Amino acid sequence: MDASSLENRVFKTGDTEVWHRTMYGLDFGDIQRVETGQGTAYVREAAPTEQFWKAWRQNKEAVKAEGFSLRKFHDEWAVGVWSDSEDCPLPETPALL
Repeated sequence: MDASSLENRVFKTGDTEVWHRTMYGLDFGDIQRVETGQGTAYVREAAPTEQFWKAWRQNKEAVKAEGFSLRKFHDEWAVGVWSDSEDCPLPETPALL
């Protein structure tokens, strides 16, 4: 199975749908609607993986440019992908991982 066939594949884990993402091995959860000072936004979040941390440490600006953000809330890190679109598309996976 190649990387493109795994993109946006849904896996059920109990009552939660997890969107598997091959880039950095991140597993994104459901889309959340967020009201910000600039209006409505949509975000998907995932727990950071070792692949993600390695890329983040090597070149944080490049990872941000790919569309990822990082935040810490109550001592837990989360990788986010933000959008102004309700479908909150995930960044494109490179052809070769």
